Amino acid sequence: MGLGCSAAAAPSFDCTRSTYPDEVAICSSDELAMLDNVANDGYHFLRRVYGPQRANSLTLPFLHARRLCGDDRQCIKAEQLREIRYFQSFGAPQVALPDMPAQHTVHAPAPSSLDKADQSQLTSTTDASQKKELHAGRTVEPVDVQAPGTGKSDASQSDLVDYRISALLKLIIGLVVCGGLYFLFVIRPRAKAAEQRNKATAEASEWMRSFLSQGKQMKFICGSIPNLSMETNEEVAGVLPGTTLMETRAVRTSRGAYGGSSFRIAKGVSFRLGGYRGTSESHDEFREIDTGTLVLTSQRLIFIGMKRTLATPLEKIIDIEETIATASRCIATERNA
Repeated sequence: MGLGCSAAAAPSFDCTRSTYPDEVAICSSDELAMLDNVANDGYHFLRRVYGPQRANSLTLPFLHARRLCGDDRQCIKAEQLREIRYFQSFGAPQVALPDMPAQHTVHAPAPSSLDKADQSQLTSTTDASQKKELHAGRTVEPVDVQAPGTGKSDASQSDLVDYRISALLKLIIGLVVCGGLYFLFVIRPRAKAAEQRNKATAEASEWMRSFLSQGKQMKFICGSIPNLSMETNEEVAGVLPGTTLMETRAVRTSRGAYGGSSFRIAKGVSFRLGGYRGTSESHDEFREIDTGTLVLTSQRLIFIGMKRTLATPLEKIIDIEETIATASRCIATERNA
C-alpha cells in the first residue's frame, strides 16, 4: 500500500474546531493531513485489538510530543511518522511512508520525564474544564500511561488481574459472611431448640420412671375434665384434647388396559380394537372420622367428639401406639401442677 497526497486532503478531525498550533498546521498541509489519517487508522486498529485503555496509553506520549512541535511542520511530520511506525510494530496496517526528517527527530517523552518547562507548556495548552482531549479524530482519556518501549508489564493487564483478584476476594468474603449469618440465625436456633426438646423429653422420661417406681398412679391431665357419668370407683387418669378419631375403611382400586390396536380418528378421538382387561384390588386405609377429647379413666377409654362419642372398656383394648411429644407435654403439666 502506498501513501499519496491529494489537493483536497483532510485530516481525521474537524479543522473548523482546531485551536492548537499543530492541528492548524496539519489542516494547512495535505501531506500532514494524509499522515494524520494513517495514524488515526493505526489508533483504531489498536482499539479493536488491545482495547481503548491500551490504545490511549500508547497514543498519549505521541500527542504530547506533537503538541511541543507547535506549528513546525517538519517536527509534526517526524512525530507522525514515528507514531505510525510504532503502531505498525503492534500489527497496524503497513503503508509506504516518506523519509524521516533527520533534523527534527525527537522522541515522545513519558509523562514522568518531562521537565518543568514542558509540563507548564502542556498544562497551558490543555483546557482544565475538559476531561477529554480531541486529537486527529481520536478521543483520548487522560489516564496514567507508561512510556512505550520500556519493557515493563502492561498496566491494563495488571489492572485486569487486580480486578479479578479483588472480585474473587469479595465473593469469598460474601460467602463467609452469608454462611456465618445463616449459622447464627438459622442453624444455631434450630440446634438449640432441638437440644431443649431432647432435654425436656429426657427429663420427662426420668420423672416417669421415678414416679412409677414409687407405685403411684400417673395422670395425664392436659386440659379440663369433661362432664362424665362416672362408674363406681372410676377415676380420671388422663385428658388429651385435640385428639383425632381414625377408623379403617376399605378402599378399592382398579387397574386395566386395552388389548389390540388403536386408530386415531381425530384429535382426542381414537378407535380401539380388542377388549379391556382389568383387575380390582381392595385394601384398608385409616381415614379421619372426627376430632375431640380423649379421656382415660381407670375403667374406660372415652372419646368425646363433635360427631361421635365412644366409650371402650380397657379390657377390650388390644394395642396402643405412644406419641412421645404429647406424653412429654402432659407429664410436664402434671409435674408442675
